[in-house]
Amino acid sequence: MGFFSLTESMTIQKVKGFLLCLLKVPVAQLLLSYESPKVAQQNMKSMPGREIELENDQQSLQFYSVENGDCLLVRW
Repeated sequence: MGFFSLTESMTIQKVKGFLLCLLKVPVAQLLLSYESPKVAQQNMKSMPGREIELENDQQSLQFYSVENGDCLLVRW
């Protein structure tokens, strides 16, 4: 779809609100996770392409260690 910049201080709830406006999908249906090339490289032998779920809406992206270059995955 495209690339968007998010700040590390944004909560998962705020990210979902942004996605509601962008995708017109109810927040309750959104499932967020991310993949980090850094995590994939560190765990190449044991867990390639590890996906990390963003489950707690009150936590920030920083809490989940989301960094510049990571890929946010959105499912509904």
